Amino acid sequence: FAPPGRGKSWTALLWSVLLDSGLSWPYQVKAGPSLYINLERGAESIDARLGDINAALGLPRDRPILRLDRRGRTLMDVWDVADKAVKAEGVACVFLDSLSRGGFGDLNANEDANKAIDGLNAFQTGWCALGHTPRADEGHVFGSQMFTAGADLEVQLLTEERDGVLGVGVKGVKANDVKKPGLSVMAYEFDDRGLTTIRK
Repeated sequence: FAPPGRGKSWTALLWSVLLDSGLSWPYQVKAGPSLYINLERGAESIDARLGDINAALGLPRDRPILRLDRRGRTLMDVWDVADKAVKAEGVACVFLDSLSRGGFGDLNANEDANKAIDGLNAFQTGWCALGHTPRADEGHVFGSQMFTAGADLEVQLLTEERDGVLGVGVKGVKANDVKKPGLSVMAYEFDDRGLTTIRK
């Protein structure tokens, strides 16, 4: 979770590519198919971002990942299609951009938040959902505390921008069954066309 425009989508797409490709840099990962559910942006935008990330990691720019692009729709609208893809492809992790597009109801209502968590858990595989923060408080995800309660691992994205370089820190704030991760920092370098470099 982080406020809008802080690099959440870039980071989730990076994680999705790393998992899918099995690259062990900049994180240690065990390879497995990923599914990126994009409910926020047009497919062309994700095409460009994915190409930039692939190139920055030394992969072919046109290397695909399993994606579901449905800008303006909700997770509830596409859940059946996504679930079929998860089962057919043996998806190891579903990435949802974003939780606010879930279509489960009022994000502040505990019952609706529990429905959202139940909907994600119903994929019966790992999942990572991006969450925004309240306007006045960057310390937690927007909505019911049930989002935090339902997450096995919750991480906060911290960013700082300098001279075209976006510093992105990921810090564990809550963990079940695993050690809460400390701060991990990456640098995303951009030019006028898009992302050029990802480095520690």
